Amino acid sequence: MRPEGLSWLVAAALGAACVTAGPGTAPAGPPSLPGGAEAVAQAQRTSAFPTAAELAALGRGPAGALAAGEDPSAWPVEGPPAQPARGERRPQSGWERLLAARTSSGGPRLTEPMSCLAGLVGRFHLERGGLPGQNLLTFLAARCGVPDPRLSFSQVEQPLRGGESEPDIERRLRPEVERMLGEGLGPDRAAGIWYGRNGARAVVMLVLAEPAVRLETLSLVPDAALRVEVRGEVLLPAQKLRALIGRGRFGFRECAIDPAVALPRFAVECPADAADSREMLEIAAFPEGYVLGPVVVREYVWPGGAPPDAFLSPLLDLPPPAADGDLRGALFELVNRVRQQAEVPPLTLAEAQSDTAADLAPAFFAAEGRQDLARADAVGLGMMAGWQVPGLVRSGQFTAVSNEVAGGDAAGAVALLGAALERPSAREVLLRADARALALGAVRQGGKVGVLFGTYRLFDPGEGEEEAARLIRRIDASRGERGLPPARPLEEAAREIRAMVRDLEGGEAALGGKPGQLSEAAARSLGRRGGKAFGWVAFATDLDEFPLPALLTEAVDLRLSVGVAHCRRSGSPWAGYCVLIAAARGVRTVAASPACAPRGSSG
Repeated sequence: MRPEGLSWLVAAALGAACVTAGPGTAPAGPPSLPGGAEAVAQAQRTSAFPTAAELAALGRGPAGALAAGEDPSAWPVEGPPAQPARGERRPQSGWERLLAARTSSGGPRLTEPMSCLAGLVGRFHLERGGLPGQNLLTFLAARCGVPDPRLSFSQVEQPLRGGESEPDIERRLRPEVERMLGEGLGPDRAAGIWYGRNGARAVVMLVLAEPAVRLETLSLVPDAALRVEVRGEVLLPAQKLRALIGRGRFGFRECAIDPAVALPRFAVECPADAADSREMLEIAAFPEGYVLGPVVVREYVWPGGAPPDAFLSPLLDLPPPAADGDLRGALFELVNRVRQQAEVPPLTLAEAQSDTAADLAPAFFAAEGRQDLARADAVGLGMMAGWQVPGLVRSGQFTAVSNEVAGGDAAGAVALLGAALERPSAREVLLRADARALALGAVRQGGKVGVLFGTYRLFDPGEGEEEAARLIRRIDASRGERGLPPARPLEEAAREIRAMVRDLEGGEAALGGKPGQLSEAAARSLGRRGGKAFGWVAFATDLDEFPLPALLTEAVDLRLSVGVAHCRRSGSPWAGYCVLIAAARGVRTVAASPACAPRGSSG
């Protein structure tokens, strides 16, 4: 895979040229949280995306069980909230003593927070017959002071006929519980175990956490300045961290990562909003070169000072779509309803890309379940690529959600979107103001549904003239900083540039030979006036960031014409900017020419 960064081709009338390549390709990585603008820019300047053929092969991969739970509309929680703690728990029941005996022989540690969580999850399972969904689980974990997102559950159940004594129930449950506790429970995990019964059955619930961080500080309640502080050490390979926190119903904010604290240690500070009752905080770790990274901390914080006594599912004020039987259509309609409430423009549905997403969804959730991070990340990057999105894709983003749904597709769509939009990382993808297209694909397993979402920024062909004018303003601003006057127009070359822009718009960045044509056009514009003529062409991913040729900002007397087309590098799904510049300067300069200086010709 080759780099696709900034490349300047520059030629004077005699045809001198040079190329400067941008940063190299990054390998794939885990899918849990996108790396933000930096990661999008990295993907945009590389060719690390899976091709359409590679994505088709991924879609033919083995499917696995879909891990999903239920987020009820409301769920009361008993008992006071706990604070984050790592203290071990003294066994207080026969089941806890059974688990604690495993600790002495290399098993997991019995801790207070995990015992609290096992009790809440066990009570939910006893009453509802299933496991909590991601948002309810995060809420319950926050009540117990468990910030670890990598949780697993096992349970042993015994149907009851009525009249059984506790010793009878224990005698029936114990062999299976011992077998459950003997199935490879490692010492690097924290654990909690709970026993409960009702009239129909008895349950022993085991909850395990595989910590990805070692926390020193996690303030679930913001301080007087409305700041949330998280300090600790990452236990996974990480080159950088990224942290997001929710705000209001639809917003999110980036948290500050202290650059003075070197990984694997970290210090994160997040702003909270006093008007919110709860805000979800996510911290992800990115191995070197990875575009996507696993969430290592997912936690609710409580700006109001304490967690509420009940979980309330979000987005309950959104009625189900009118048409049932079409989950794709229902989710698309709901996303645009939420975007309208968030006061951002609606999206169009990319049908062909959505078909691809539906093919990829089983492979993604299977890979996620197996912790096959490379395969899951390849699917994420393939969704970001947007090979089948109509128009010119500027960039794409990706998120996924799985949950149990009740009722038909319309009602299930409300639950799925509500589950997704609790996470600030999903809000960043689905509610970004400059996105214009949406692709989504689902996989079903009984009452469980998993959905992949991709959103895409698109180029508008009509923006080229304004983008060229913006680039000229940038050049003039840089000249003004040196005390130089603005560049004057180079009219004759402008006509030739406009023709080139029309040829390049929407196609491949075929820039070979154009520097010479531009320098010749600039020379014709000079006529018999003194000076030298030059031509530059470039493929760029950001008009505001790529380096300008020094001559444009240092020549005392500069005449200039600029054109911008939207084009693709060969083999890349995303478009960028084909920049065309013709320039002529007078005989005086205030600085040397660029390091890769073109040869000039007198007009």
